[in-house]
Amino acid sequence: GPPPVHAAARSAMGRGLLRLLATDALAFEEVFVAAFEALDAEWLAQRASYMQFNAVLKAVRAKVSAALAAGPQDVAALRARLLGPHA
Repeated sequence: GPPPVHAAARSAMGRGLLRLLATDALAFEEVFVAAFEALDAEWLAQRASYMQFNAVLKAVRAKVSAALAAGPQDVAALRARLLGPHA
């Protein structure tokens, strides 16, 4: 039968992340930093307190998932999608 498919490759988000990992040795670290920067930006934009942490995290998770699902060609494209063109 066909080879097993890695669980990450079953979703568009997972395929986007795997594409980045295949082309950039530091992609995981760079995606992590970009996601954390997006979390910080969302926190400030919502003027959140610790009580809103889960709502902010949910919003950022959706943004990161959508950015990865869009299939960015590189980490710079992902950063631009998450943080704006000047990131």
